[in-house]
Amino acid sequence: MAGLWRWWFRPFGCLLAAVSGCMPAGQAGKVSNGPAWCQGFLPARIVITPLTELTGPIDKAGNRQVRVYLQVLDEFGSEMKFPGVFRFELYQMIRRSGEPRGARLAVWPDFDLNDPAVNHRYWQEMLRMYCFTLDLALASEGPFVLECTLLCPDGRRLSSQYVLGIS
Repeated sequence: MAGLWRWWFRPFGCLLAAVSGCMPAGQAGKVSNGPAWCQGFLPARIVITPLTELTGPIDKAGNRQVRVYLQVLDEFGSEMKFPGVFRFELYQMIRRSGEPRGARLAVWPDFDLNDPAVNHRYWQEMLRMYCFTLDLALASEGPFVLECTLLCPDGRRLSSQYVLGIS
């Protein structure tokens, strides 16, 4: 009986080691952004949507708010929640230029949305996007370039720009 077990398990064991033991030749140098099962479910880009606006009248101190509506999209264009750090910057716009960002006028503290409760606080389920309200102490009317950068936990950076304040 022992010979029979050896006769069946020896080829099976060799086959199992050959199939599962090594990576295919072309895969050896590739670096993955996560497990294979989550590929396609990671964000591919972010978009500052046209709902974004300067709100509130300019008061005597020059205070306004920027309400930012931001989508995080996977590679298929579906909206998604995702943990990460969101950074917002406002630049003066240079018209008729290849690089529209001029001098940086404002930078806000980072929004760390790695905690699920904090992430949920900024998520608008009905719109399927994030909403951020940024205080702006600036008296000029613009135009401005608003830039958002998402710092992903895997080290990637995704960014989007939107032009504000053009009448």
